[in-house]
Amino acid sequence: MKTFKKPRVDPLHKISQLNHELESTGEIASVSTLWTEWTWKTNPEEPFEVSVLLNRSQLLGLLLCRHMAKIEHSRHTSNELEGSRMVLIHKSPSMFSLRELRDTIDNLLIEWPVFVKRLAENPKAAENCAAVAALVDACFARLGWLAMHPGGASCFDDAASTEPHPGDKMRLSRPGLRRFIGSFLILYRHIDLLTRAKRVSCKEPVDVGVRKHHVEASTDDFHLLCMNSLLPVAAKLNYKQDFPGMYNHVSQVIYFHNPQYERTQRLELEEILRTGEPVQALPALCQIYPEIQLAYEEDSIDLSKPTGKWWWLVLPKRIYLVDPQSDVYHSDCLWDMVSVYKQGTKQIAAVK
Repeated sequence: MKTFKKPRVDPLHKISQLNHELESTGEIASVSTLWTEWTWKTNPEEPFEVSVLLNRSQLLGLLLCRHMAKIEHSRHTSNELEGSRMVLIHKSPSMFSLRELRDTIDNLLIEWPVFVKRLAENPKAAENCAAVAALVDACFARLGWLAMHPGGASCFDDAASTEPHPGDKMRLSRPGLRRFIGSFLILYRHIDLLTRAKRVSCKEPVDVGVRKHHVEASTDDFHLLCMNSLLPVAAKLNYKQDFPGMYNHVSQVIYFHNPQYERTQRLELEEILRTGEPVQALPALCQIYPEIQLAYEEDSIDLSKPTGKWWWLVLPKRIYLVDPQSDVYHSDCLWDMVSVYKQGTKQIAAVK
């Protein structure tokens, strides 16, 4: 009996349809769904489509920034960020040259972990967070405008991100687009997680069972976690995009950003137990609870729906606990998040 192969579905077909919708109407009707799909349902590290030298994640990001550029002509940086280290250039992002846009985004990637770490002490935390989110949106819209409008060297003034365009003009290159879109994707993941996270604090001390042998056995994991924690946002993803096929270990990225990097010293057991400092405590805790999976900012993990698993999500200078329903928890003391895990597993066991 003769069998027939199922026709191969063109992976770019849906994106082509959305692009046609954007070009013909100036917007995308399903944009909110598309945002969720891009942020959490795509794999930023999947191979490129050879016809366009971009992968699905990058193509969706390109669609979204062009959509923002079409519906928003200009956005101004909020006064809430005046004097902040998050702002390098005091003018509307809608007027940025390509180099100014890249400098602004690179600065955001470096400053974001420090900004988030200080939020607990910030009396204007909500206003500042909203202002930073608006700045990221404005820069994303500017990227969309630059992607649609080739121009002269005075605007396209970043040689690392441009290529010649007919008519003595310049345009964004594929490597430049990949780096920008990857950086924005990770930034938007961070913003989403910060918005969703429930801050937890347990009044009673928790005996998590960490002992000296757990600390000793987790030394290599500790150094690995430290390197990931000290990187700028999106650093690993951008390194992999900039040097395709060359990435083997996070140490390459940490020394690329800081050639003078020295290993972080491990605290003594008593101090780890007293403070519950997440980076110091998590490697030892993973020896006790290996069933809680560990993921990083660039990993393909869909937090837009229940995953059915517990996760440690390790970001630069910040660690989240994610439960099976994709609810997100944070504390500066890891033992507080362990209490959430213990309580959650008890409830699941009671239901069963």
